[in-house]
Amino acid sequence: MAISPMKKLYTVVPKKGSGRLLKALQCAGCVEVISSPFSEHTSVPSALTEKIHKTHFEMEQTERAVQFLMEYNDDTELGFGSSRLSVDDLEAGLDIVASEKVAAVNELQNTLYRLEKENSDLEVEINTLSPFIDTRFPIPAFNTAATSSVCGSFPSNTDYNLLLKELSKLACTVSLIYEDKYSKTVLVTSYKDDTEKVIGLIHSNGFTKTHAKASENEGFARGKIQYLNERLAQNKREIAALKKEASQKSRELLQLKALYGVYASRLERLEARKLASTTESTVVLCGWVPEANTEKICLILDGLECAYSLEDPSEQDNVPVLLINGRLPSVFEPVMTMYSVPLYGTYDPTVIMSFFYILIFGLMFADVGYGALLFFGSLLILKKAKLGYSTKKMLRMFMYCSLSCILCGALFGGYFGDIHNAVATGFLGIETAISPALWFDMINDPIRFFTLSLGIGVLHLVAAMLIKFYILCRDGEVFSAFADVGSWLLLFTGIGVCFINLNTGLIISVSGALALILTQGRHEKNLLLRLAKGVMSLYSIVSYASDLLSYSRILALSLSSAIIAGVVNTLATMSGFSLLGIVLFIIVFTVGHALNIAVNLLGTYVHTSRLQYLEFFGKFFVGGGREFAPFKYSSKYVVLK
Repeated sequence: MAISPMKKLYTVVPKKGSGRLLKALQCAGCVEVISSPFSEHTSVPSALTEKIHKTHFEMEQTERAVQFLMEYNDDTELGFGSSRLSVDDLEAGLDIVASEKVAAVNELQNTLYRLEKENSDLEVEINTLSPFIDTRFPIPAFNTAATSSVCGSFPSNTDYNLLLKELSKLACTVSLIYEDKYSKTVLVTSYKDDTEKVIGLIHSNGFTKTHAKASENEGFARGKIQYLNERLAQNKREIAALKKEASQKSRELLQLKALYGVYASRLERLEARKLASTTESTVVLCGWVPEANTEKICLILDGLECAYSLEDPSEQDNVPVLLINGRLPSVFEPVMTMYSVPLYGTYDPTVIMSFFYILIFGLMFADVGYGALLFFGSLLILKKAKLGYSTKKMLRMFMYCSLSCILCGALFGGYFGDIHNAVATGFLGIETAISPALWFDMINDPIRFFTLSLGIGVLHLVAAMLIKFYILCRDGEVFSAFADVGSWLLLFTGIGVCFINLNTGLIISVSGALALILTQGRHEKNLLLRLAKGVMSLYSIVSYASDLLSYSRILALSLSSAIIAGVVNTLATMSGFSLLGIVLFIIVFTVGHALNIAVNLLGTYVHTSRLQYLEFFGKFFVGGGREFAPFKYSSKYVVLK
């Protein structure tokens, strides 16, 4: 439950050994490479820039081939053994063998796409010529010494009769070739003197010229269509053969995926090399190493031809943050980092936050049935789906929270809402059913549940204040800890004791209030101003009261979920115990509860997170840090050993 201490690594290596150093650090996977402080005095070698561009291009070409072959292969384990590959597999000349296959796959892909595009164009041309299949004149137009002709179509909304009336005033003829509900295909012939007027008139009425071509030598439209159909059939045979070839090549998919890993990892090294400083004969590389990994890094560097040093970070350094938490608390790290990464050197509250997150989530979503569905649903997705690291963490978080939902549901009687009561009254005719709540029924006793919600809020806020107290003491500000936190805790303790013993509670409360009055203005030199600030500080009790009332949302979310579930159960059982009633029960129960789970699960997640971000973190959390990003092998498509 801490932030890992970091060491700043400086390494100096001969130019010829820089590649070996980078590979060693990449294999270690525990160093974040940063820009060298001397890089502003050196320039990036042009050869390095060219290598970066070349590797990036090769990586893109490989990914293009992988994405193409994935369409033709369902078994990604074929052709290269296991999908768990060692780093040696990636670096042992794999790119030399597989890069030729990438070129062949991309060439096949280009040919396939070209033929498919050509077939699409052929089909368009065939459809365009189809209306003219029984004609015997060239298309799209033919001319004589005195006339001009053009083929095309009018849309269905054209007033064709009115158009013919207008055209009859000019020296032209209109022959209807083909007609359907969408358009009329025609041949328009006019004397050359009137051609311009005719063209203008027909175009103003939506005329579209036919762009397909068919000459007398091609057998007019019928002969051209026959030729196009033959080409279309030939292309389809070639496409089928190419797809079969692609299916065979997809057996090499894992090898190409591994090649992508080669290029991606190589690009990472080149980008890291770009951050280093270069002299005539050496390369200076800097980075951050978690203190726990320094021994490992020293062993690696001692085996290389280089000089190195490990130093503590200075106040000016932007030190990355690596969180160290146990198996359970670590799954709640995405919730915290969604708010902000804690600043290096401050406090990591993940462990304490995870306890309250599970507790509050369970209270808001208190239902045994809903919790069980959330647990097994999350488990099924984790087992079956291929997910990223952060997504897996979030699903494990929901699994832990679902156990709290089941426990709280059992305590407060939530089993898909009040399904026990709905079945008893709707199907069995029993007026009231015995509540299965192990503690109390929250719907029948909301005031008690409201009191419980505020009690959880008190514990949550006090925990935040105690963390602030610990941080101040840790940093040597013991007086500030007692003055700024201890005084408030004393005041709140007194208020709580008042409900047990009024006189004792008043004495404790007044002691806390006096402590605040005497200490909160301590930075002011003027005595009156100091006392005035101390008195004004008591106004902050309103802010604390507002924070405490925020926990009433626990009651609101829990009751809304339970009441909606109750309405669903009532609707599901209102048709009684019959065949129709059972069918309606299954439909209404399934759909209604699915919607209720979806809506309230989202609300529970949002409001549980909000209580952490505002009421809890707001008391002590210092954000603004950045996550530790180690330099390691890329494994987008394969798992590296």
